[in-house]
Amino acid sequence: MALDEYEEEYRAHIAAANEKVEQAEAGKTPEERRAATTSAERAVEAAKDVVQLMELEGRSLPATSRTRLQAQLRAFRSEVNDLKALIRELRSTKQPSSDCIREELFASHGGCSQGEASERARMLQTNERLASGTERLKDVSAVTMDMENTANSILGDLASQRETLLRARGTLRFASDGLDRSDKILRSMARRAMTNKLVLWVVIGMIVLLIVMVLRSGNAPTDATPAVLKQGGDADWKRTTSD
Repeated sequence: MALDEYEEEYRAHIAAANEKVEQAEAGKTPEERRAATTSAERAVEAAKDVVQLMELEGRSLPATSRTRLQAQLRAFRSEVNDLKALIRELRSTKQPSSDCIREELFASHGGCSQGEASERARMLQTNERLASGTERLKDVSAVTMDMENTANSILGDLASQRETLLRARGTLRFASDGLDRSDKILRSMARRAMTNKLVLWVVIGMIVLLIVMVLRSGNAPTDATPAVLKQGGDADWKRTTSD
């Protein structure tokens, strides 16, 4: 049932209670006042049950709508309490009388029996309304329990997902630490490779320099030998000529 229907039912009960209160105030006999007061009490109780149903129904509303509903329910409760206080005041000021007993003794058809029958009929109607309200309360309670179970299930899923995310975060952190260590190792290896390359180039340069020096030192005696041989040949030629 929608909140608008609950509100209409509440206002109908309150209107009936106000009507019965007016009848009790204007009642000529104590019996009339008592019957009207009893009917007013039952109407007020029915209105109170409707307020409870509205409160249960409002738990599933958004925050803004729930705030407006709570203010409305406070006004309804205040109205119900005022009516209860007025009914208690009417009951306390009512004076007992034996008019009804005399009517039952001397009337041919029992003057009060008809009023009691109508009162019983009203009581039965009120009991039916209360039973209907109780059933609605049970239905709303069952819906609320289902919602709570669903919410608990969702919370359990969220907790499981949170644990999964925490484990994934730990794994990623471990992988990140491993990548940092690998990066440091690769940088160290790159520096070592560069150093070895430089050393290799230096060694190659020194070897080339040594080869050049050896080649230069080997060419110097080779150039001097023909000059000596030439000088010796010239001396022999001159000796031969003189002879």
